[in-house]
Amino acid sequence: LSPKDHLIMDLFWMPVVEPYAISETLSTAGKINMNYQILPFSYIKRSTGLYGVFKSEVMMTVPNKHARDYKSGQGRGFGYHWKYSPYAGTLQQKSMRTFIVADKTLEQFETEKFDKNEIFKSATEICDIFLIPQDIGEASGFTNKAGTYTPTVAQMKSGQYNKDHQVVGDNGRERPYADIYPRLTTKSNTFKVHFRAQVIRKGKGQNPATWDPEYDQSVGEYRGSTVVERYIDPNDTDIPDYATNVDATSIDQFYRYRVLNTRRFSP
Repeated sequence: LSPKDHLIMDLFWMPVVEPYAISETLSTAGKINMNYQILPFSYIKRSTGLYGVFKSEVMMTVPNKHARDYKSGQGRGFGYHWKYSPYAGTLQQKSMRTFIVADKTLEQFETEKFDKNEIFKSATEICDIFLIPQDIGEASGFTNKAGTYTPTVAQMKSGQYNKDHQVVGDNGRERPYADIYPRLTTKSNTFKVHFRAQVIRKGKGQNPATWDPEYDQSVGEYRGSTVVERYIDPNDTDIPDYATNVDATSIDQFYRYRVLNTRRFSP
């Protein structure tokens, strides 16, 4: 056979591997937990993942002053012509989309939940949090302002910001929530556990229930980390039909655990 025939045969007999099931039943793998506090270490902020979620989303924001021209000239405003006035549009170098100010948005997580010793119980509660849009000029870096601003939480709650941007419809305001919601969770099922285990040799005649550094000694140590996942087996026939049996026991008792990865630290 020629090299070309060999290549065709290799491709023909190439094994097929089933891809990883991204969306397993009740799985939260890959989702960001809204309850980022670690109790009792409330000073630790695990909000980095939420910054990433907000960073990937943009918001529609059209100030009232551009209500008439934001759809003119292919989005470049009045005065634009592709041939005679390609740079004369009123919205030239102005964007009607902006980013989310993560710091101000996350402040509401603290004031609305954590400062009250409460937690998010469902990812749908993100809809109760006001997404704070950034000033278009600051977000785009353009020197020409588009006539908008970065609101405070109070201005969002009072509806003042929406009054200043009345052209944006409900679908435009709800779109960021629709994109963000499936990326969030309030109940993580994957945990990375760091541990250190030691082998202790007791001194002769010492109490095995206590540690005495003068007589006892550590003769071995193992340091590492393990990724543990809590999951539900969808093929488990013992799981009741919760749609018809409202008095069924909680699904928590059907969770199982599996070790996904173990790594030893050996510096």
